[in-house]
Amino acid sequence: MPYDPRHESEGGNRTTTSEDLKASKDQYRVVLVDTFDGSDCVIGNYDDKNEAIEIANKKGGEMTRVYVYDSEGKCIHSAGSF
Repeated sequence: MPYDPRHESEGGNRTTTSEDLKASKDQYRVVLVDTFDGSDCVIGNYDDKNEAIEIANKKGGEMTRVYVYDSEGKCIHSAGSF
């Protein structure tokens, strides 16, 4: 099934909710999305924004998108390609 960025409850295949995307206060959350099968997961939370971005850049690739979110759930970086 191709990636559909809508949440499962809306007919898509994303399992993370907007609350899942929010990092803890003063941290950054890295989330991986497999754009081939639509699965997604939280890689982890990081205290340092540059470290989170570096991890996203390393994990992102073809058919794999990796996003970095701040504590408000705002995407501040993305890596990889569809």
